Amino acid sequence: MRKILLATTLLALPLLMAGKAEAVPQLSIKLQQTGFADLVIPGVPPSNIVNVSYGTFLVTAAIGSSTSTPSIDLSSVDIAGASGGTLKVSLTLTDVTKPVGVSNWLSQYTGNWNSGTGTVTLASFLDNTNAAFGQGTSLGTLTSSSTPFALSQVVAATSGALYSLTEVMTITSGPNTHFSLDGSLANVPEPASLAILGAGLMGLTGLRRRRRTV
Repeated sequence: MRKILLATTLLALPLLMAGKAEAVPQLSIKLQQTGFADLVIPGVPPSNIVNVSYGTFLVTAAIGSSTSTPSIDLSSVDIAGASGGTLKVSLTLTDVTKPVGVSNWLSQYTGNWNSGTGTVTLASFLDNTNAAFGQGTSLGTLTSSSTPFALSQVVAATSGALYSLTEVMTITSGPNTHFSLDGSLANVPEPASLAILGAGLMGLTGLRRRRRTV
């Protein structure tokens, strides 16, 4: 009888361990423009470059994530549009498990455009339903119509046991435009004010240097 119980317990151990295993965060990107079908690229590697012609735009985006912080980075986004329009570029990280509870989230947005005119916006979200591209809780919105720019914002939000993080970059432009943009979202400890100031100044300095070399 003891041998039977022991065998049953050993067989159950892998199932118990699998149930306790942490979820593996998944990164996905989505492109949207009115009049065109949404383009969703799921399961993007944590450090990858997406290069695609979509709608009326050419999009090259270097994306990344760090789940120990956690953070997501829609960086080095190069967007060109011959006829203009409105493009949404979304990056989402699902199955995030930490930190749990009230935490501070830092959104940063920097960029410039080498030609044309436009307005660019970065909106960040935390979603406790763990939905891909979910927008349950706003973590701030940063908007600019001037170039170059460097913006940042910290918002406190409560996360559950399993949640998603999302950035939505919206570019509204006239014809013959060329944008270089960088948006990121990261969990930060208090105090965050010095981090914001330092990151903003560094971003603005880098943009000015990049603009002079163009």
